[in-house]
Parts: sequence; C-alpha cells; structure tokens
Amino acid sequence: MKKIIILALAILIIVSCAFCGSKKNKPLQDGFYLVEQKGFDTTNFGNISTDQAVIGFDTEFLMNNPQEFSKIKIDISEFVPLVLEKLPEAQQQTELKKLLLISLTPEATEKVKLFTSKNVMHSIAIVLKGKAITMHKIKEAITDGKIQITRCDDNACEYLYVRMKDNVKK
Repeated sequence: MKKIIILALAILIIVSCAFCGSKKNKPLQDGFYLVEQKGFDTTNFGNISTDQAVIGFDTEFLMNNPQEFSKIKIDISEFVPLVLEKLPEAQQQTELKKLLLISLTPEATEKVKLFTSKNVMHSIAIVLKGKAITMHKIKEAITDGKIQITRCDDNACEYLYVRMKDNVKK
C-alpha cells in the first residue's frame, strides 16, 4: 500500500511538472513589437495579460539616458518577424552617425505594411534575442519593406548589424 501511495505521488509530481513546463512563456521571436509602456520594473506595469510581455531594454543603447527606463511592456499578440532579404547595409549619415538600411522579405514586407499602417505615431521596439534593442516611433506606414534605422553611432550600427545578420533568409 505504501508503494502505491509513493508511486501515485511520483506520477502526480511528474504530471504537474510537465503541465507547469508547458505553461512557460515561449521565447519571443526576433521582430517588431508595439510598445505599450516604459518603466523600471514590473510593478510599474500593472496587470500583464497573456498578450503582453515585459522585457529588458538592452543597456548598450541606454548609454545616453539610462535613468529613463530599463524595461518595456510590449504587445505580443501582433508583431512583425524580422526576416531580412539580405544583410543590412550601413551608410554614413553625418560625420559621427550612420544609418542602417534593412530589407525585409516579401512576406515580412506585407506584415510590416499592415502593422505600421495600424500603428502610425506609436512606438515600436526591435526585439532581438528576447531584448529590446532599439525603439522607434512609426511616422508613416512602411510599404516597401525597406527600413532605415537612423542616427546610429559606429558602435550601435555594428552591434545591430551583428545581431541582425542571423535573420537573413537563407
């Protein structure tokens, strides 16, 4: 009888652990996500629904004003996967700044077109490997799949380039 109780408890523990593991959040895909809120920790964000996530902002890009925020709440229900047609290109913008040109695949272009049309004047984050790398305001819909990330200093452009090159469709 004692063995049956121990066996039943062991099965219950295994089943509950398997169930708990299946409820863990899946890692975020690299892409563009709508930013809902900025802050320092989850206490600033209130309730977080299943369509939202709180992620860290990569500190490499907070050097100018790290006191502003360190985490963002994003909408994960709708996003644009970052799938590039070719390697990003860096072009000199000013003496100290560059711009990074990225070209999305035709499939990602259709998604970014719809996403940016619906979210003009809202902020989006480029998320790579589970962290927000940069944040931008959508000033107009992106209809051609060509995106410019402007005013990068040399280190930021190189950093973005290295992280984005894994997203080129092979």
